[in-house]
Amino acid sequence: MTSKSSSSAFVAGLVAGGAEVWLTMPFETTKNRVQMGRSTGFFDVLKTAGPRGLYYGVQAQMVQVCGKVAIRFTAFERLKRALPGSAFVAGLLAGCIEGAIWVAPTERLKMLRQAELGAAAHAHGGGVLQSLQLVLREQGAKGLLAGVRETVARNAMANGVRFGIFAKVDAAVTTFAGKFHAVVAGGITGVMSTVVTNPIDVLKTRVQSAPLDTDGRAAAVTLRGLVEKEGPAVLARGLGPRVVKIGLGQAIIFGVYDAVRSRLP
Repeated sequence: MTSKSSSSAFVAGLVAGGAEVWLTMPFETTKNRVQMGRSTGFFDVLKTAGPRGLYYGVQAQMVQVCGKVAIRFTAFERLKRALPGSAFVAGLLAGCIEGAIWVAPTERLKMLRQAELGAAAHAHGGGVLQSLQLVLREQGAKGLLAGVRETVARNAMANGVRFGIFAKVDAAVTTFAGKFHAVVAGGITGVMSTVVTNPIDVLKTRVQSAPLDTDGRAAAVTLRGLVEKEGPAVLARGLGPRVVKIGLGQAIIFGVYDAVRSRLP
């Protein structure tokens, strides 16, 4: 892959990520609040903090998603060329890269913001820079890496599934979806990856939303511990809004990426 084509993948990823954030942020906020055990659903979040509350953490989310989608597609395109015939492995590795170097720290900032949704959030301010300063002051750089293992595991599996089956799904839907084939295929692969990764996403949310004064004790949270404490149903917590958010999000990402990339050199 030439540097020019790498640039095209990066730019198309940035645009696709930005479009996804603005359209799906309310579902992201709802999913996280439900997984934290602090809301019962979309209308509960709306009642608690109003329409603006659905976009708490949007600054960190925008930075995160634009960056991770750009990194994801750039890494995948390179890895796919290095590993021909192994879309699943290339997607898995691309997910590891985006999760480790970009998603984990930005997700930590977003989780802390959404954990304080309501009056407390207004009191502390909601900018990503304020959140970053607070984490660095209270826990240092290591505070940004809370949940990094869970994040890498989730992103690796999710992208392995998406890229591993996308080509086959895309070919199957092209006959009836026409020029919207990438949108439909992206939505289907997004839903499938969501179901597979929801348990680890619940764990990741709990670890990353832990208050700054826990001194790393949140790292002791495990899926087994959550099940023993809250029952097996905890593994499906937030699945509804997450399916909507990620299914719609991946439809947007793959659709916009395909449209933008085809117009770039």
